[in-house]
Amino acid sequence: MERLTFWENGRPCYKDMRRDPLSGENAEVVVCGGPIATKLATYEDAEEQGVLVRLPCKPGNDVFCIIGGGIFIGYVECWGIYENNQFVGVRVDGFGRSCTWGKTVFATREEAEKALEGMK
Repeated sequence: MERLTFWENGRPCYKDMRRDPLSGENAEVVVCGGPIATKLATYEDAEEQGVLVRLPCKPGNDVFCIIGGGIFIGYVECWGIYENNQFVGVRVDGFGRSCTWGKTVFATREEAEKALEGMK
């Protein structure tokens, strides 16, 4: 995603369109500082450094798991990351499992069915 902020003299800044009160025309201005710019710049920095992860769902969400050639519904207990693979702790029928997102656990039944078909 395109970065929206930049740092200038140690302050987070962004470009904005403002209406010139004299001419009435829109002009691009640089706005620096403020809590919103600081928070967004911090998130963008973390994303560039590879330490910001966007998860496909949150703990408690229902998911569809491929187990032993069948598809079962479960829910997410936790997330973990290991060497760029996202592992999800899933509970199905009272049993905990560690699965790989996008390989054996999916957000929709359709995704799970498609993956299961590809495994055959």
